[in-house]
Amino acid sequence: MNEEIDDAEDEMDGTSEGDLVVLATPVDRLLAWLVDTLIYVGIGILGAIVGVVLAIVVLDDNSDLGSVAAFIVLVVISAILPMLAWTVIVLFMIARTGQSPGKKLLKTRIVNADGSDWGWRGTLIREVLGKILIGGLISGVLGAVLGSALGDETSSIVGLIVLLLLFIWILIDEKNQTLHDKLASTYVVKVE
Repeated sequence: MNEEIDDAEDEMDGTSEGDLVVLATPVDRLLAWLVDTLIYVGIGILGAIVGVVLAIVVLDDNSDLGSVAAFIVLVVISAILPMLAWTVIVLFMIARTGQSPGKKLLKTRIVNADGSDWGWRGTLIREVLGKILIGGLISGVLGAVLGSALGDETSSIVGLIVLLLLFIWILIDEKNQTLHDKLASTYVVKVE
């Protein structure tokens, strides 16, 4: 891609050879996210199961507070460590190819708007700063503020609604970009 996407069309010039690049649809992006999320959650569940089995084998039959705490710690660590490792692996995949497992399956990838090489800088801006920090902070802060105003039981629901609104942004954006795409000047395109 040698030029920034200037128009709101679903197609753009992709390379100096004049290849046509097609923007991924919101459905493509949602399905890719869903695949990535299911893998991530599955890894967490498997880790938790391993943690439960490990805790049952390692801990004695005492039901004192120390045993219960150790049980919880083993289960949580067994779930979180594989999820963190998977996150790092996916970040490496995205930095190298612009594709997560879901994007690869749906035949989409992330590209820079200016045609420069994708890499760690873009991955950190888009995935870490854009998605995790800004998306998480916006949903968390708004969820906490509105939750405290409306009642604590609504804070999680409000946070989830804010995250959904950040994704729904794709549906009204003429270039199918989300907040993290705009922050990093990226697009998600179809690949063959």
